Amino acid sequence: MAVKDRLRYRHITTDATCQLCGVNETIYHTLFECVVAKEIWHYSEYKTNLEDAPNDNFAELWLWLCKKYDAEVVCSMAALMWAAWRGRNLIMFQGENPNSVLLAAGFARIVHDYNGYAKKVLLPPSVLRQNDAATSWKKPCLGCVKANSDAHILEGCKARLEVVVYF
Repeated sequence: MAVKDRLRYRHITTDATCQLCGVNETIYHTLFECVVAKEIWHYSEYKTNLEDAPNDNFAELWLWLCKKYDAEVVCSMAALMWAAWRGRNLIMFQGENPNSVLLAAGFARIVHDYNGYAKKVLLPPSVLRQNDAATSWKKPCLGCVKANSDAHILEGCKARLEVVVYF
């Protein structure tokens, strides 16, 4: 993430001070301690999850979270981090003053909806099983129409839909 601490490390800037808070702008600060982030985490059900977390290195923090909590909790926390980053960018670059809690709720909803969708649609190949309809076909009765369809999502988020109509 392009926070001032990282930019200073790469000799892009000499000042690592957060423009909103006046403290050292690290990844941790930006996602958990800065103005927007502080409000988001204050109202979050996950705020106590960070009490013993490492705060010097984001990679260590991420590994710690992944070891300590299940994927659903980590995913929800990532949505809040995402919201904190977005809210901060809205203040810094757009001059807006977003409602941090509503912003976080929106991001959490996006992740929740996607996870629900993924559980229903994106099953791993080992979970998919053959059924009778997939292995046999019967011609429709005289005067009837039969439509066979198949849809799937390919790698790279490409979708394919096939429909065959028989009379």
